[in-house]
Amino acid sequence: YEELSLLSKLGLPVNPYPQKCQTIEAVIQFYNTWREKHHALPYGIDGVVVKVDNISIQQAVGYTAKAPRFGIAFKFPAEQITTVVEDIGLQVGRTGVVTPVAHLRPVLLAGSIIARATLHNEDQIKRLDVRIGDTVILQKAGDVIPEIVSVLLPLRPKKTKPYQFPKFVAGCGGDGSIERIPGEAVYRCVVLESDHLRRQKLYYFVSKHAFNIDGIGPKIIDALLDAEIITHHFDLFTCTKEDFLSL
Repeated sequence: YEELSLLSKLGLPVNPYPQKCQTIEAVIQFYNTWREKHHALPYGIDGVVVKVDNISIQQAVGYTAKAPRFGIAFKFPAEQITTVVEDIGLQVGRTGVVTPVAHLRPVLLAGSIIARATLHNEDQIKRLDVRIGDTVILQKAGDVIPEIVSVLLPLRPKKTKPYQFPKFVAGCGGDGSIERIPGEAVYRCVVLESDHLRRQKLYYFVSKHAFNIDGIGPKIIDALLDAEIITHHFDLFTCTKEDFLSL
């Protein structure tokens, strides 16, 4: 706390709202105050940080592999809002997993416009009993990933029907057939060879989760495939400057 005060006196930018608490009750009161007031800040926060105010103790307890042992985040409850499920679509990933996605009436939630939320799998849809036309409660899991928490059944339109997975899905190979393997929660494409799946695999290959190839994203991959410059992952390593200039 004294170091922060010194930095502020020296003219360095420091958060103007730190508080030194002598008791756990004071910490809880500080948390409750900002839980109510944080929406008025000109920037978003999802909680407060509680730290041991003693450098010697901080050095003694040290760090884990990921975080200091002398501090902890005290998170606020996730912000919730209501919206309407306008449709339920299916998304085919690179491994052939078919994921249901709720298409929502766009709403502002925790600083961003949300128009989609994953429904994960058939079991989740049945557990929530979410249907097209339903009014639902939406929140961001960990203040990051939009998720449907529950359905407001009193607002359900008449004649809605439980969602049923189709037998065929665009994006899968062959005739588009999908199946749910016994013991698994997800549906998968029966045939794992299709133009869509090939593109999804290449998108992942160049992404930050794999080779992290700077400057190449889905649009470039699509252009290279459409121009028949590449057909497989390894073709990317033989592309020339002229290949890219020709796009």
